Amino acid sequence: MESFSARAGRWPHCGAASGAFAGIIVFLGGLAVILLDLSDGALSVLDVDDRMRALQIRFLLSDEGSWFGMRLPFVQTPEVYVSPWSRLVDLPYVAITRLLGLGLPQETALAVSFVLWPLAMLGIFSLLVAQIVGPFLSPRWTPLVRVCVLGMMTLAMAPAVLEFTPGRIDHHNMQILAMLSIAFGLVRFDRAGGVVIGLACAASLLIGLECLPFVALTAVGLGLSYVARARQSLAVMQAAAWSLAVGAIGGGLIFSGPAALASVQCDAFSAPYLLLALGGAATLLVARWGVGEQRSPVARAVVLIASAGLVMGLAALLFPECLSGPYQIIDPLTRALWLDRIPQENGLVYFYDAGRYAYIVPVFLLALAAAVTLVPVLVTASRRPGLAILYGLGLASLLLTIMLARYIRFPAAMVPLLLPFAAQILLAADAAKHIRRAVAGMCLAAACTFAALSAVYPAREIALDTLDEMAFSTCEGEDFSILAQLPPGRVLAPLGLSMPLLSAMPRGFSVAAIPFHRAAPGMLLSFRAFTTSDAKARRAALAPFDYVAVCKQGGKVDRRQAPLYAALVEGEGWPGLSPIASPIPTAFQIFRINHANLR
Repeated sequence: MESFSARAGRWPHCGAASGAFAGIIVFLGGLAVILLDLSDGALSVLDVDDRMRALQIRFLLSDEGSWFGMRLPFVQTPEVYVSPWSRLVDLPYVAITRLLGLGLPQETALAVSFVLWPLAMLGIFSLLVAQIVGPFLSPRWTPLVRVCVLGMMTLAMAPAVLEFTPGRIDHHNMQILAMLSIAFGLVRFDRAGGVVIGLACAASLLIGLECLPFVALTAVGLGLSYVARARQSLAVMQAAAWSLAVGAIGGGLIFSGPAALASVQCDAFSAPYLLLALGGAATLLVARWGVGEQRSPVARAVVLIASAGLVMGLAALLFPECLSGPYQIIDPLTRALWLDRIPQENGLVYFYDAGRYAYIVPVFLLALAAAVTLVPVLVTASRRPGLAILYGLGLASLLLTIMLARYIRFPAAMVPLLLPFAAQILLAADAAKHIRRAVAGMCLAAACTFAALSAVYPAREIALDTLDEMAFSTCEGEDFSILAQLPPGRVLAPLGLSMPLLSAMPRGFSVAAIPFHRAAPGMLLSFRAFTTSDAKARRAALAPFDYVAVCKQGGKVDRRQAPLYAALVEGEGWPGLSPIASPIPTAFQIFRINHANLR
């Protein structure tokens, strides 16, 4: 009789009906999660990234836009802002808009594309999930059991599913699809799976560098499977290497362009990351050409480590400026007053301190899911190395989320994928009792840890100050029509007001302080102008600008924190700043700068 461990380690058969069933349930479950989020009339995931992406796409579609031209003249910091965001993300919205534009006004077609493409990506997401988990749905399970398992999995994926909400046009949803494609290739773990892994890794790097750690861990996992002589590991590794190289070069030429590929941009796909991608591919290929299948595990490991070390050393030697990371442009003042205050750029301790448990509970549930799946994955690791690598990616993303909350969407997409696999093993009649006990122990330990932290580390409310007021006072819904009566010029505004201004300004105007790292020089000027008590420093900060704008919507402000801001929002005025009256009552206030009289 075939043993339980042998059956658990074999790739199960997945019929078309099983995959379709899983896909439909995941898609309907995803829609339910999105509609539940919409029940209060607001979307929790939409943010300034979506607004900025919309502006970038709209500019690309305008007469001034070009495919490889990433300059956005409506942002000047005071230099013209150059976007690091990928055209790979822009492409579907542009294609849909062009297609619908044959019968609709362009602005209407663009708005429709912002709804259609995220939902289409939810369909792709559901298809990928179905292909990954469909084989793990035991034929012995009743339809009700299958629906329950898939429903629980989709619910655990909620932070990832919400990225496919209509209007969510930032790059995170496409990154999730890239990560799921890697997962699909890993669970297949054959030559075709290797091709998918390599292309998905290349696509992830082209979309953005957020998932660079996961791409690197995938390469490490493939190398370890080769060292351990796992079945099909050499074929998978070789296919992944070739497709990564082809995808990086081809995708780079199409979506970045030759000039960008030759440039050094530490926060976007360019020469440093092309070198790492090609070097990583070469490292995996060296194993095939230089070692093959006959050498010992030690020899294999030595060759891989030496090759990888050579690539990383060469990258560090050629591009030392990138060793400081993608945020090197951010000065200490802007980091302290902006980046460090962004919730998603902090760890879970920040959310616990603020009593924002809505961010903590999903991480706890994902930790439970990781605990449930650990033992089943370990039991079958020798027969299913791809699942072990996938588990490692999920666990790494979960640990990264604890340190940096912005990563929550990635463990939510990867960790629950293994729940149906774990359920298949744990619900089997001949599953060993010690496996069930180990899983129960892991869950109990996770629950006790959470309870202990809650008891010894009480939550406290984080008080907001004037700097937060400058970031949150947006003048949304206020009248900006006065801008159409003014000569075009450069406007300096607080962070909160800058993004609404971008959507309302006539052509020829620009803002400086938008909440994105490449606009750090503009944010620095804004912070200096509004918060300094040094008149000379204030005049220098305002020198490149024609107007100052604020929003008189907030509460009491602290003059010691922001003298200029406090004076303007409280209606006291400032020497050298002439208020421009709006014909319509509005909280939006704009002032013309008289540099000669500015104090």
